[in-house]
Order: sequence, then C-alpha cells, then structure tokens
Amino acid sequence: MMGIAIKRNTTVREVTNLTSFIQAEGGLLCGTVLFQVLYRLHKRAGLRRTERGTKADLNGHKDTAAILYVIKMALYLANFGLCIGGGVNILTLHGNHPANTTITCDPEFYDYYFHAKIVQLPVYAVYAVYYFVFLFFVVPMEKKWFLRRKLRQWVRILDADQDGIISQEDMNKTNEKMECLRQLVGGRESALPVTDQTKWWNENVFRCGPGKDISENDLTNFMFANVFRQDAGYNDDKMKPIIKGWFEFFTTEEYLKENWIIEKEDFCKFWTILAQIEHGYSTEMLNRYFPSPITMSDLLEEFVTLVSNPMFYEVHASRIFHLLKYRPKDTFCKS
Repeated sequence: MMGIAIKRNTTVREVTNLTSFIQAEGGLLCGTVLFQVLYRLHKRAGLRRTERGTKADLNGHKDTAAILYVIKMALYLANFGLCIGGGVNILTLHGNHPANTTITCDPEFYDYYFHAKIVQLPVYAVYAVYYFVFLFFVVPMEKKWFLRRKLRQWVRILDADQDGIISQEDMNKTNEKMECLRQLVGGRESALPVTDQTKWWNENVFRCGPGKDISENDLTNFMFANVFRQDAGYNDDKMKPIIKGWFEFFTTEEYLKENWIIEKEDFCKFWTILAQIEHGYSTEMLNRYFPSPITMSDLLEEFVTLVSNPMFYEVHASRIFHLLKYRPKDTFCKS
C-alpha cells in the first residue's frame, strides 16, 4: 500500500493514506459514470414508449426519475467532497513543517497526485459554480421562458390565420373549429349561444377593447404578466375559468362529470381540427406522454396545465406543449 508518513524525531506521529483516497475517488467516479448511463437509459425509455401506460405507470416512472435525480446529485456531491479531501491531504504536505519533521513517500506517486489535484480542483470548482448558477438563476429564468412559450402556443390556437394578429375574422374561424369539435365530441346538443361566444372572446382575448384586434405578442405578454407565479396552484386558479369557458364551446359541465373516455381516433381528430396536427404525430405523442385512459375532463386539466404550470422538468406540465410543437413536414425555418 502506497502512502505518506510524517516522522518527528524518528517516531511516526501521523500517517496519511492517500491510496485509499485515490481508490475511493476512482471507484465513486466510475460508479457515477455508470449511474449516469443508467439514468439516461431510463429517461430515454420513457421517451421511446410506443404503448400507452396507465396513470399509475406514468406516475411511477416520474417518481423513479425523481429518485434517480436525487441519487445523481448526491453522487456529484460525494465526488466533490472526496476530491476536496484528497486535495487537502496532498496539498497541505507542501506547507511548512518543523525542522525535525521527515516526510517519506514515493516521489512519482506524490508528483502524480499533487499535479492531478492542481488540475482537478479548479475543474470541480467551475462545475460547482455552474450548478449553483443553474439552480438559482437559470432554473427561474427557464420557468418563465417555458410558461411564456406555452402561453404563446395557446394564443396561436386562437389566431386562425397565423398572421400574428387576432381579429374578428380569426374569432369566426376559430368558432367554426369549435363547432366541428362539438360535433366530434358530442358534448353539447346545440352550439353555445353567439352572445356567450362573443362574451368569452371579449373577456379573455380582445384585451384592447371588445372586438378590437390584438397581436399575439400583446396577448401573450398580458397573460404572462397576470398569471406567472412560482406557485403553479396560483396559476391554476387564475387560468382554469378561462379554459373552462373555452371548453363550453363544445362540452357542458354535466358532460365533463360523466368522464367519457376519449378514444385514440377521436383524440387524433381533435388535434387535426384544432391545430392541423397529423394523425401519426398525435398518435406518437398520445403513446409517449398521455395516460390511458384519458377523459375529456382530463384533457381540460391538461389545457389548464398548458397555460399555468411553469415546471419545465415535469412531464405532465409539457404534454400538450409537445403536441403543439408539431410542424408540417414542408415547414422550413418557421418560428
């Protein structure tokens, strides 16, 4: 075993076993790399899902991912701690010692470990700063960016001609889509009265005044300013009445309480009508992200989550977000 002994007056007073530190660091680092590979495979397995899972399956996968993430962070901290411990042991030997102190060690071993720590400690310090900045600065910014982007997706649904301006013509075209959804879903025997339709648009879309045009950017900024909080529950309370009012275009409260299950074909047709999303893409997203079974009431909650939940790292907060990221195959360089 290779180590370093410090002798005073020919009597060994202290022995520092650097070999054990190297073995511990190497073993932990190899274990961390292996765990990171398994973590990535677990995450990839969720994204490669071709068959729908139940709510329990999806929640179990989410809980497992959370546990694995905590373990990963613990391994990172342990690596950092061992690195500092080894560095303290080797670097302090370079300091001043009493005149009657003798240090016995293998020169090649000492030089290798000493210079390795000179390089390793700054690298780990930069990595620690990176994680600190990420957790306390990037994550809050990412939440804002994520929610703003989802709100923009919602606003684009209301802009029928996708010209960046929501007008009376867009309202009429979107209402026609809502009528098609009503006929598909069968949640209402007759269309929502025109006065109620107009009221919803004036209260929730035409913020510049009843019936007045508004740009996508202005509506997105208005909703973001009035909705965004770190607490997703607060956002839910603000946005749920808007989404429930929108769902009344093609459903009723009584229909939602019956929890009718949405079949795959109806799910795909729903998104084709609403956002011109291809059947194949809707099927892929349904299998990958949505639980089985899913009801119209569940879909309402998904829309509420779309416009209220800023937690970009939670799968359930990004289901419709991934659906609405769809672009036709002939689309190139379009935002």
